[in-house]
Amino acid sequence: MALRTLTKYALLGLALLVAVSAVLSVVGMVLSAVWMALVGVAALVGMAVLGYVGYRVARWALSDGGPATETVPGTDLGRATTTETSDDPVDRLQQQYAEGKLTEAEFERKLERAMDDREPDPIDRELERERR
Repeated sequence: MALRTLTKYALLGLALLVAVSAVLSVVGMVLSAVWMALVGVAALVGMAVLGYVGYRVARWALSDGGPATETVPGTDLGRATTTETSDDPVDRLQQQYAEGKLTEAEFERKLERAMDDREPDPIDRELERERR
């Protein structure tokens, strides 16, 4: 009888060991899958951050050949804005007015003077000739 009881408990212990082993294997596979997903997402995020930083550095490095840039405090959190200088007096007056360097009255007075000094373009000359 003792041998039978011992065999019974041995088989029960072996079955329990197999069941625990199977459960731990399934849990291990699930944890491995979750870990792989997290590592994959982290790798994608890391590559995206490196790509963005590389893009910004390249853009900054290549911006030296373009038009002059200046940082305007209080606008766009200090981002650089592009200002191009123009030979046209009307464009310069418009830029000065937009920057607040001229009042509306000064702008209109100087604009009228600049328009009077301006040489007529071919279309204006053609219209003037047709009126005569």
